[in-house]
Parts: sequence; C-alpha cells; structure tokens
Amino acid sequence: MLDSLKRKLQVAANFASPPAIAMQIIALAGEPDIDLVKVAAAVSQDPGLTAKILRVANSSLYSKRRRSENLRQALVNLGLNVTTTLALSFSLVSAYKNGQGAGIDYPRFWRRAILSASAARTLGTLHSGPALEDLFLAGLLQDIAVLAIDRAQPAFYAGLPAQYSHADLCALERQQIGSDHAAVGGWLMRQWQLPESLCAVVEASHDPERIDRGQSLGLATRVIALASGCVEVLLAPHAPRDLQDLAGQAQAWLGMEAGQLAEVMASMVAEIPEIERLFEAELLDAGIAGLMLEQARELLDSIDVTTLVGLRDRALIAVMTFAFARIGAVVAVRVEDYYPKGKRWWVRLHEKGGKRHEMPAHHTLEAYLDSYIEAAGIRDGVTIHLQKNIPLAAGLGGGSGNAATTFLGLNE
Repeated sequence: MLDSLKRKLQVAANFASPPAIAMQIIALAGEPDIDLVKVAAAVSQDPGLTAKILRVANSSLYSKRRRSENLRQALVNLGLNVTTTLALSFSLVSAYKNGQGAGIDYPRFWRRAILSASAARTLGTLHSGPALEDLFLAGLLQDIAVLAIDRAQPAFYAGLPAQYSHADLCALERQQIGSDHAAVGGWLMRQWQLPESLCAVVEASHDPERIDRGQSLGLATRVIALASGCVEVLLAPHAPRDLQDLAGQAQAWLGMEAGQLAEVMASMVAEIPEIERLFEAELLDAGIAGLMLEQARELLDSIDVTTLVGLRDRALIAVMTFAFARIGAVVAVRVEDYYPKGKRWWVRLHEKGGKRHEMPAHHTLEAYLDSYIEAAGIRDGVTIHLQKNIPLAAGLGGGSGNAATTFLGLNE
C-alpha cells in the first residue's frame, strides 16, 4: 500500500514539486558559498515574496535598529540563511495553501502548521544548537505529506471524525498504508531535493527518541515533536488535554520544567498577531486564543512556588500570559514598571526601539507579582549599609571596589 501511494504521489499533477522559485532557493541554500546577489535575484522574481521578506525584516520578530528600505538591506539585516529559509517557507505556503479535500480541513491544517513552526522557533531559543529558522521550516513542513496524500488519493482521509486529532490522522494512516505521514513526508521532501537534515528531522518527528540526542539532529527532532504536541494541546478543545503528559515529554526530551513550557505557550500567544500579519492568515479566533491562555495558566499553577526562584518565574511568565508580551519585553521589566494608577495596578513594558507599552494588570497577574515582590523584599527598593574598614596607608580609594560593585548590581 505504501509503495502504491508513493507511485501515485510521483505522478500526481495536483500536488507537483514546489514552484520554480522555491526550487531555485533550495538550490542556492545548498551551495557551500551562498551568494547574496543570487539570492536577491531569485527572490525579486516574485514581487509578493519580496514584499513579505521586507515585511519580515521590519517586523517586531526580526527587526533591528536599522530599518530595511529595500530587498538588499533586508537580506543584509536578516542574514542569508534566515532569508532563504523564510523565502522557502513563504513560497511553499503560497503554493499549497488553497485546496479542499474529502477529509482534510485546509485552513485548520495551515493554522496548525504555522503555529507549530512558531512554537519550534520559540523552543529553539531555549536550546543552543539548531538554527532557529531551520526549526521554523521543519515545524512548518512536518505534516506536509498529509496534503500530498489528500491530493493524490482524495478519499484517503474521508473516514476521519469531524473534530479529528493528530493521533486520529496517524492511526488512520497506519491502518491504510502501514506507515504515517512523517515517514511519507521525509520521502517526499527527498524527492524535492530538500536538505537531508530537514528530511531526517521530519521523518523522525513522530518518534524523536529514535535519533540519539547527542547527534546533531537529535535535539532538532525533539524540538519539532514537542512543538507539535504544544499546538495539539492548545488547538484541541474537545479532546482530552493531558498537560502532565506534555510536561513529561518536555522534561524527558529537552529537560524542560513546567515553567519553561508555560513560557513557550505564552510566547506563542504573544507572537500570533505578528505571525498572522506575516503569513496573511487568521490563525486563531478569540475563543481559541482564550483557550490557549487558559492552558498556559494551568501550567503556571504547576510551577513550584515554595522557592523565590519559582515565585519569580511564575511572575515573569504571568506577565507574558496576561499582557501578551514578548520574552525580551518581559525580562526588561523592573519593580518600578509595576505601579498604581487610579484604582488599578499597571504594568509598563519596554519594547524594541525604546517604545513603551502600558496596560492595567489582570487581578491574577497582580497577585503573582505581589507574591514575588513581597517575598523578595523589593517593594520599597533596597537599603544597603556599607561599612568600610580601610587598612593603614590604603589611601582614600581603599574598599571602593566593593561599593562600586554594589551600585552596579543595583542597576541590574
């Protein structure tokens, strides 16, 4: 059955290889000495793709202090690896975004794919190793074979329930062909001559522990698998939501604590508006966004708050969850950025480019911030008494190093 499906995929006119510009980008990405001029020439063939790359370069997710006014500046600011990976992502989404199958909900498929890509990138920031944009692309394409199977064999998924889960997909596939879309995806992407590392990660994404974590692809495979799990939990309001299983996978695969997992989920929520703008797609309605917040809050409640570190982590992640704030804005928050205004307490966030964003604090956020501030004893600032015992002949500067270090520490 699997071989028969592969033969159908090879001749399927309605699910051909990626468009020519995507194939050009794939070829350029495989060159040992990638050339900026060639990449710019390839991307500029598609005005829509050029506009998206410029939009990315100036977005809050990627922008630096210098604004990109043209494609060449965008390539310099983003870097060639990031540019080629994002260009390929946009090109593939554009090519395969529209469609209608007997059992597959295409808008739902792409909603899950784009959120998985975002989750993979966010998880990647917590672990050194794989390039973030490589993780993004792997997260985006990990289920691409589902669309290929649906196009080549339209009735394949007709037996799925209306509110199917990722597990339902895999169970049906194994019943029909003795394998699943991860294995088919690895094979399909090799047919497209995508990088072998990307093919291997997608192929192992349903069984990440088959690749040793000590190997170069082991970490990337675990990141992609966990990203998929995060999105499945957040987007399945009618399915059992076992957060403990998800937290267990995060711990086993990546050594992550529950607080870090909550941070990832909260960060996903915070970045959704920008991701929607970049991909020109509606990812979540208000109801699902509310559900995602509720899931993140459940994880917040699982953090051990018997220690000062736990109280601090819960407070920081709560700011992300309730204020829809990016990680960078949250870590810049100081005690004075939590202040009373009228009858409410407010939070001030420091965004990129020196921008400030102020908002009233949710009552739960107030409680978490108050608990940490009181426990840390930093509500009214810090009082330090310095007693200097200057040795004979030490001069007036004796002991000043300790004092200077103290003041530097206070600034942090």
